Amino acid sequence: MLALSSRLALVSAALLAPHVPHACRLRVPPPLLSAGRRAVRRQRYTGRDAAPSPAEPLVAAAKAAAAAAVRPPAPDGPRPTDAAGFVALATTHQQLGQPRKTYSLYEEAVEAGVDSEPVFVAVTRALLKLQRVDLALELHQAHGERSPPDASSAVALMRALCRSKRLDDASELLASLERLAPLPAVLQPTPPPGGAAPVASHEGADHRVEGETARYPLWRAVHSSMRPALALARLRGDEPAAALPLLDEMADVAGAAAPSTATLVELTRACGKAKCMGGVYACLEAMRRAGVEFEENHEALQVLCDALVHDVSFVKGGVSMDTLPAEWLPEAAFVGRSNVGKSSLVNMLLGRKAIAYTSKTPGKTQQYNYFVVNPQRDGGPGHFHLVDMPGLGFARVPAAQRAAWRGFLRRYLVERPQLRLLLHLVDGQVGPVATDEALMKMVAEAQAEVAEVAEAQPAAGGAGEWSYTIVLTKMDKRGGKGAAESERKVRRALEKAGCRADIRVVCTSAKSRLGRDDMWRVMRPVVLPGEADEEE
Repeated sequence: MLALSSRLALVSAALLAPHVPHACRLRVPPPLLSAGRRAVRRQRYTGRDAAPSPAEPLVAAAKAAAAAAVRPPAPDGPRPTDAAGFVALATTHQQLGQPRKTYSLYEEAVEAGVDSEPVFVAVTRALLKLQRVDLALELHQAHGERSPPDASSAVALMRALCRSKRLDDASELLASLERLAPLPAVLQPTPPPGGAAPVASHEGADHRVEGETARYPLWRAVHSSMRPALALARLRGDEPAAALPLLDEMADVAGAAAPSTATLVELTRACGKAKCMGGVYACLEAMRRAGVEFEENHEALQVLCDALVHDVSFVKGGVSMDTLPAEWLPEAAFVGRSNVGKSSLVNMLLGRKAIAYTSKTPGKTQQYNYFVVNPQRDGGPGHFHLVDMPGLGFARVPAAQRAAWRGFLRRYLVERPQLRLLLHLVDGQVGPVATDEALMKMVAEAQAEVAEVAEAQPAAGGAGEWSYTIVLTKMDKRGGKGAAESERKVRRALEKAGCRADIRVVCTSAKSRLGRDDMWRVMRPVVLPGEADEEE
């Protein structure tokens, strides 16, 4: 009976609870909980006039101590006595938007005799966050009189100057950093025996050089980050002439201090938009020295092609010397036996699918097909003709026509002044055959005749000096040993024909795009006429 009455009392209390004033409700002591959870329960189930818990002062003290531990020092409080204090105070001034007070902390730290390097780094970054590039530059100059600056701070300052388009100040900063961080001893030119000109070792294949230059962070930052950043800003500011020397110097040391592949790709794209063909080739050389694998990086390969080729179109077909275009543009001619893949290689090189006509029927090309590349440049760098010649040695063509083609080709090699490069395509799976050997012999005789005429009559006109390169096609089906064997066969055939020993041999594949970057390196005297061909 007692239990039943207790239950009825509890039910009645529950029903009457909404109608009883909050302060008069029965308060049940909470279970043993943590101090924080008890405080929450007390606010929910007790009135405002309830007595505070004994744990509340302890909780408040703990919260105050935690807030004091993370609170930055007061800007007008006691002055710091160590580097950590100055760094924390720099953060406070930066959060309060006080650039002048932030700047003065560096001089104060120097006068206090504390380590100024971490203070310099913290003040520099605080000023850059406040967008006071002028004060950050002034601070850098003051610190540089005492010691070389931190590499990361120098890079941040250079990028801020480029973003704010203060490119003259950025150039002065770069020059001052080069004086503070000269070329490491491992990269100094070493004089070879015999008194010849010294040669610098900048190649990226030398891992010893890379390891040595890692000990020079400021020098690496200058060449791998700051110089490319300034060159990119110059290109975007429509100053390709000012960017080109920076890109050339970047390429010279790319083996030891290479920018990232993403940076090189962006520079290549910017050079293409600025029509800076020399800059594109500087980026290409930097990628080679940095070890970029173009077969695995399709974006870099496509950006390279887009930078070099903006527009290409068919001009006309020529069947004799009189029917060839009369424009004075440098020419790159593709020649080889039938079904060697000339048209496919031309399409691959230009990054187009159907510029040069491809056919499964050998001998389909029966005239000199002229294509103009970048006609909008009006004779400037990158404006040239590309010539797709008829295939040689096709049996179904009458013998008289084959003889006429050979006579036309010899006249073209000897008399065409616009010719700058002859690309002889050889099937890499088969190697040079009789047709290829006959063409090699014709090339050797034609080059000797051109050189003899040029020496005897320098002002007589006629054909000028042109380069000759062997291009092995369909090399995606050949392994490493197969490629080496194909090149050995070509070298023996060239020697037998009386050709020079320095003729280049390039392995390509129109299917896998192998050798596309090497082909553009070979094309340099055509893209940049008048410039000395870069030595490998």
